[in-house]
Amino acid sequence: MEESYKIVRQKLKNLTGEEKANQAFSEINIEKIFGHKVKYDTEKYFFDGVKFINMVIQMFGNKKAHTPTK
Repeated sequence: MEESYKIVRQKLKNLTGEEKANQAFSEINIEKIFGHKVKYDTEKYFFDGVKFINMVIQMFGNKKAHTPTK
């Protein structure tokens, strides 16, 4: 999973110029990532879910990368 997220981070950077999920998924980048702006509330919830999943993966990856294993 960690290796595959590197591909996702690179794709976000290519699309938005940002590598960090919280910055890449800013309002101005939604159309770049999903191909269109939010049309419905349910779509906004889905887009937010994708953003939060990416943020969680990023946070777990960072923690693991910077915390020594015992």
